[in-house]
Amino acid sequence: MVKECFAFAVFLLVIFLVEAIVGVLAYMYEGTIREDLSRNLNTTMMENYKYNEKITTAVDSIQSQFHCCGAYTFEDWQNSSWDV
Repeated sequence: MVKECFAFAVFLLVIFLVEAIVGVLAYMYEGTIREDLSRNLNTTMMENYKYNEKITTAVDSIQSQFHCCGAYTFEDWQNSSWDV
């Protein structure tokens, strides 16, 4: 019984440490992560929107949920390969 409790405590400690490290890294690299996500979203929108049903649904959902248009601004759609 004591062995199981000790093992469980160690397991929880390891999980907590991993979460803390991931949180610190996410905070440190927030700008890089944000830029990569925006760039990839913009590329996906320009190349695959209306040509891939799953991507179209995902982009529409993101824009509806966050009340936004484009990866950066609404002007992103001016460079798309299809007429708006």
